[in-house]
Amino acid sequence: MRTRDCSWICLGIRRAKGMHTRISAWARSFIIQMLRPVRAYGPTAAIIFQRPCASNALQFRLNDALDDIEFIQPARLMCQKGFDDEDHFCALGRGVHMNHALIPPVPVNDGMEWVEFDTFGGIQGGQGVVAPVRYSFNVSTGRYEWVQTGRLFEVPEKHVGECSLARIGEDWLIAMRSENLEAQTCWFKTSDPFGALGKPAWTGPEVSVPRTMYACADGVIRLFTNEKNDRLRDPLYAFDFDPHTMQFTGKHKIFDAADEPCPLTCPREDLARLCAPQGDRQLLLFRHITAGQTGRTGQHDRRISDKDHEHAGIYKAELTYEDPLPGPWSF
Repeated sequence: MRTRDCSWICLGIRRAKGMHTRISAWARSFIIQMLRPVRAYGPTAAIIFQRPCASNALQFRLNDALDDIEFIQPARLMCQKGFDDEDHFCALGRGVHMNHALIPPVPVNDGMEWVEFDTFGGIQGGQGVVAPVRYSFNVSTGRYEWVQTGRLFEVPEKHVGECSLARIGEDWLIAMRSENLEAQTCWFKTSDPFGALGKPAWTGPEVSVPRTMYACADGVIRLFTNEKNDRLRDPLYAFDFDPHTMQFTGKHKIFDAADEPCPLTCPREDLARLCAPQGDRQLLLFRHITAGQTGRTGQHDRRISDKDHEHAGIYKAELTYEDPLPGPWSF
């Protein structure tokens, strides 16, 4: 049996230098969101089971000696506080599908709360609606809780989802993938992600591929994604974005399979994840796989060779800056 459509995101902050452990237990507590398999396939690519898209959550903490981790909640269905049912796991109603954001939630209140924009479906028979979600650390239980689901938001005649969220001063910047004919990136800038978002701005790239947006350590907003070409999801680029003009200002090539011998059949690069800065650089992780491994049906599995399986995986690149930049944590 093979499962498909799994991804994971971790939120939480490490204990910072000078932070008092007794009053800041959240500073060494973490939650991992894992998009649970939506479907599983048998040997003939027949679907064995299919269920609503949702996430599982596992929680752990650094121990008091700060030299090991302790698991405090096994992986289980992630539900909003007050809900505990696979068919009704949040305030948006029954039969809802949810896909968590492609990047980690953004911390607020010194990391005691976290906010992300998630994609929801199965609402009024439609797909492509999004809503903000808030997680908060419960000091009494020592665990994070999903405490708030904001208002649903949709773009008329557009299918939006796979959101990224970043803080820019007192404002919030939101980037969404769209699945309309143009497949553009939809941007919003707002003072309150749980309030009205206002009028969207639209930019490229006009191609139906994943995209992730980060506020990088040098203060530049960057969108990591691909361009429209005959190779689809290759090369991988970083697009500099100006949140004032809401337009791209530059482009940097991260990885191009054509630049060097590549053992993969039809190589693809996507789902970039940016790590915290270390000195003058930031590590960027991305998925380097074949076209078949991005497939939306089990039929694609039959076109993946042993050689492709051997060389596919998580690859890395480094964003290098002119000067060392302060990291978020000290040890």
